[in-house]
Amino acid sequence: MDRIEQLERAHVQVHSQLLQELDRLYFLKEGGSKGTLGVNEKHLLALRRQLQLSLEKSVAAAKTLKRLGDETAGTNSSEQAITLRLKDLMDANGALDEEIADTMQHTLQLNDDLSRATAEFDTLKSQLQNLHPQVTQQLVTNPPETTEEIAATATPQSETLQELLTALQLISGSL
Repeated sequence: MDRIEQLERAHVQVHSQLLQELDRLYFLKEGGSKGTLGVNEKHLLALRRQLQLSLEKSVAAAKTLKRLGDETAGTNSSEQAITLRLKDLMDANGALDEEIADTMQHTLQLNDDLSRATAEFDTLKSQLQNLHPQVTQQLVTNPPETTEEIAATATPQSETLQELLTALQLISGSL
């Protein structure tokens, strides 16, 4: 099985290089003696390679499904091994596609949450910027009580409450 995987990798690499060289030769022939490919040509080559590989994958997948469904095609053992290997790769690819779709869905949900949180932050920030001058003006006109002022009013109230508590304890007989 390792030998098959090694041959698959070598085949894919050679095939990719062949396509690149054929494309380069085609553009050199069409473009004259420029010698170099422009950005547009490189983009077209990449797009062509992607389409070619997609088509090849589709053909291989269709042949694999046909072979798996055809019980009488089991005579060639190497062909059957390659078919089973391709089926395993297709299954793994399907599982990976599903995982990627789930991850993308989760990413979209997180992006939506981030957008909502950012909008809420912007709203609160603008409200704070609107309130800041008003609060500053109120603090200037009505400064808060100091700790000494609070303590001065709290001490007589505290003494009065202590006297009431003592009186209630005497009346109830707990002292």
